[in-house]
Amino acid sequence: MRRVPLVILCALVLVWGAFCTRETVLTLSSSGGESVIVSEDLETMRKVVEATVTRKYEDLPLMDLISKKKVFLVQSGTKVQVQEAHLFGRNAMVRILEGEHADKVGWVPKSMLQ
Repeated sequence: MRRVPLVILCALVLVWGAFCTRETVLTLSSSGGESVIVSEDLETMRKVVEATVTRKYEDLPLMDLISKKKVFLVQSGTKVQVQEAHLFGRNAMVRILEGEHADKVGWVPKSMLQ
């Protein structure tokens, strides 16, 4: 009985390792619009995600964050390269590969990666 969960865990580790290595190139994807919010740091990204989930947008001064360069908007469909992603984490650090923000690095939820 104990072997089944261990086998499943090992399979998940292998799949995730293949999916998100440092060299992995993926596409940013937003189901809700044309742009994806990319955050300069994890703390800012957590605030963006929390405001989005709770729909308390008044707690998220987006234009202020953009002017302070804490976040930037990247077009959905933009290619990115994974720089850092933890197996059980929900976030990934990516380098933007094309467009206006090419070569910038920031954090996005893994759910925004295809």
